[in-house]
Amino acid sequence: MHLLWILLGFYYVQFISSQVYNVRDFNATGDGKTDDTSAIRAALAAADNSNGGRVIFDCGLTFLTGAINVTSNVILDLCGTILASNVSDIFHYPLVPPLPWYGGGADFSESGSPERQSVIRSYNATNITLTGGGVVDGQGYPWWACSWSASALEKPPCNNISR
Repeated sequence: MHLLWILLGFYYVQFISSQVYNVRDFNATGDGKTDDTSAIRAALAAADNSNGGRVIFDCGLTFLTGAINVTSNVILDLCGTILASNVSDIFHYPLVPPLPWYGGGADFSESGSPERQSVIRSYNATNITLTGGGVVDGQGYPWWACSWSASALEKPPCNNISR
């Protein structure tokens, strides 16, 4: 019986990886300057609609993007670079409920406020793989600068914070 489950699991993984969604096929340019968020989201949605698949980011290209959500049974095949768009472009980083392990409930009852979505986010998903040897460049400095904003300092628990 266990062998049957192993074989079925292997078949399912093979099925997932056979569904291929190249972000370039969804009109991503990969030039590092053009906003590819819509194209990447469309490729991820296509994978989600078919219960999973391999989403490909070609080698040698840089895909500028805002927040993206990765769902179950997705393989992110990243040979190129995912580059986070400017943090000041709030449109690309929507407000989302804070994750439960951040100290607030998903209904905001404890923290009282939502958070900005990270560049790559997944919640309540399984069977996600990141492969390909590429780069995820979150352009961290602007994000760290925001962490010192007045609104960030007011969120509990904060102790011994100085500038």
